[in-house]
Amino acid sequence: MGRALLEFFSWEVASGRVRDGGGSHWWSAVNEALVLDLWEAGRSLSEEAVPETAEARAWVDYARSGPDEAQRLLWLAHQRSIETAVAASGGLRIGEPPAEQRLIDIVLEVLDQTARAGRPTDTGGLGAAVRQTYPGIYPAESADVVAVLAALAADHDRTRQAPGPSPGSGQAAR
Repeated sequence: MGRALLEFFSWEVASGRVRDGGGSHWWSAVNEALVLDLWEAGRSLSEEAVPETAEARAWVDYARSGPDEAQRLLWLAHQRSIETAVAASGGLRIGEPPAEQRLIDIVLEVLDQTARAGRPTDTGGLGAAVRQTYPGIYPAESADVVAVLAALAADHDRTRQAPGPSPGSGQAAR
């Protein structure tokens, strides 16, 4: 599935958002739904059966894809699972502290942008960005949200200011 998804889950566990006997009910519910979609897809593949849900079917499509389509289909399956899980877990989000609710909104927006951009999930880049950007403890506090927004703005500014190809050089700047 790519290192990025596993590294994101590792951040959720390490930060205390997902853990046995505590943590966040919202983060846990969303992750549980994703895992159940993956489980259903895996069961369907091993039994050569058609999955019952659209989410699991999307994961099966990813699993059966070739290298040219794999990244796009991974993001499609992931986002389908996450969007369904978020919709089903909305009431749990309300139970989170306000700063954690804001962090959830930010994470979901960044995730959506990352998926739409089709960023590769098989490198350490996304996992490193998660560890550097998001707070390492649950629940987030207002200062954490301010720090996340500042880090995202700085990253956006760095990306926008990256030099493009030199005119006539035929090569991108390094």
